[in-house]
Amino acid sequence: MPHYDELCRYAQRLTEAGYGEKGMIINEALHFFDWTKDKFYNQLKKVGWNAGRKKRCDAGTTSQDQAALDLLKAGLRTGVRANGKQIMETPNMASILVANGYKMKSNSTINRLLRQQQATAKQLAKDRPHVQQRSLYPNHVHQVDPSICLLYYPPGCQKGKVQHYASEDEFYANKPANLEKIKHLRVWRYVLTDHFSDVIAVRYFATAGESTAVLYEFLLWCWGVKTGNPFHGTPDILVWDKGSANTSKALAQALPQLHVKPIAHAVKHSRAKGQVEKGNDMVEKLFESRILLEPVNSVAELNTRVKAWQIAYNANTIPGYNSIHGRHKMARFECWQKIMQVNFIAHLKALPDEKLCRYLLSNEPKIRTVKNDLTVTLRHPKAKATLTYDVSDLANIYINLQVSVSPVLMGDSCAALIRVTDFNKQELIHEVLPLAFDEAGFRVDAPVVGENFVQRADTVVDKQAKIADKTAFPNLSDEDIKKAKLKKVQPFSSLPSGGLNSLSHLQNINNPEFISPKGEKISLGELEKKPLKALDSLDLKMRIASELDRPLSKIETNYLDGLQVDESAIETILEQLQVGLEPTPVTKIRIVK
Repeated sequence: MPHYDELCRYAQRLTEAGYGEKGMIINEALHFFDWTKDKFYNQLKKVGWNAGRKKRCDAGTTSQDQAALDLLKAGLRTGVRANGKQIMETPNMASILVANGYKMKSNSTINRLLRQQQATAKQLAKDRPHVQQRSLYPNHVHQVDPSICLLYYPPGCQKGKVQHYASEDEFYANKPANLEKIKHLRVWRYVLTDHFSDVIAVRYFATAGESTAVLYEFLLWCWGVKTGNPFHGTPDILVWDKGSANTSKALAQALPQLHVKPIAHAVKHSRAKGQVEKGNDMVEKLFESRILLEPVNSVAELNTRVKAWQIAYNANTIPGYNSIHGRHKMARFECWQKIMQVNFIAHLKALPDEKLCRYLLSNEPKIRTVKNDLTVTLRHPKAKATLTYDVSDLANIYINLQVSVSPVLMGDSCAALIRVTDFNKQELIHEVLPLAFDEAGFRVDAPVVGENFVQRADTVVDKQAKIADKTAFPNLSDEDIKKAKLKKVQPFSSLPSGGLNSLSHLQNINNPEFISPKGEKISLGELEKKPLKALDSLDLKMRIASELDRPLSKIETNYLDGLQVDESAIETILEQLQVGLEPTPVTKIRIVK
């Protein structure tokens, strides 16, 4: 401790000082040490000096307004940058509060109160305590994280001289122009870890940035069978961040069809996937440091080298390097291969055919309308046929509802994922098996005529309809409500008013007075008369016979022969025929030879 001997001498002098002498000794010490009085007393306490004063009865209390102190805490916390730098300090924030009418004590008093309340700027900026989680078996949880490398490969360079590193002083966020120069030459490192065993899978891609296609390509590679690498199979859960590539609609729809549940951790909470973050760090330090000494010429060669490294690292066979895991005390591959045990083997799920997997990313779910029998159909790529799925047991299902349907490729059941949006705009995903049909095309689970009868459970619409009926006709059973509707019973008659006033209140409305101006009359002129249809002899005979409702006589036929009239003459001709026609005299001509 510096100044220990001097402090002890001053402590001795203060103890032996008489009345009125301590002030002079203290002033001498402050001048000697160039300290404040508070610091001098604190240092004296460290060497065991005690002033012998009684403790004040209000010790431990303060006159500082707590509400103002809380505002100061909030100001200190908001004044912390993302990189942890504190840009708002106590004197500055206290000054701002004083300018706004708050009474503040000295900075030393404020800092002492902040320390007592565990609310200093550093304490407020600390990370929250975390809870360590566990996985139950290999391939239970995988974590994935892409990271950009400082390594890049410019085109047109000679072999052996194409590997470049972007130095941090040349390429960083504040020099976007330099980053723009190499954006199409960047190398991205994709790392995946198995949470149970901490197996590390890594692959490099030459791309301008994160993309859904690259991430999906990497996942298929990790989960597929690889020569010399035992690690494969899809996980139950995939943990990632909220990057734009990760949360793309296509990928979010494809993963559930592989029985993989994606979970995105909270923003700025990368500790949730700290294992893969550490995996990125391990690859950078343990592998990428090696290519500084033995450069590679392309991304393809880089992947060849990293393939050999990750197998050796996970198997703990790197010469002279111990990669035994600190948690389970085994090589990573050794721990992962516990999935072959009887109690874990069911969790080893092989990836489907690569073409089917790529089909998932390129084909969006189909929109189907729920039929009257509460079924939907889908052409399943594994069955290569249209299958029928019963959705009657799903929540929020009703007739004519549009749902999203997509095939499940894992297993041999040809199941489908049915996505239903509830009333809160939340998407619910259900996995449904296809229906089986007999030789005649009937559902094998359908009730047999004459033997049993099964009634569908009420859909959400049916339930709402019954609630509405009960409201209109309370205290009646479903059957009585049907009868009441048939009899046209007035609804809502049980209300205190005897029913709802839907018309009579309109008679008592005080409508405003309206001005009725006279408009100019429109002259239509003479209406054009429709021309009458002309009737020839045949049409006339048919019309007259129809009006008389009998065949025409010979006299009548002769009378109508040769007449050319229009429809207006029909009535006159009918009157003439009803009066009767005299036979036309026939003049006999004698031929003289």
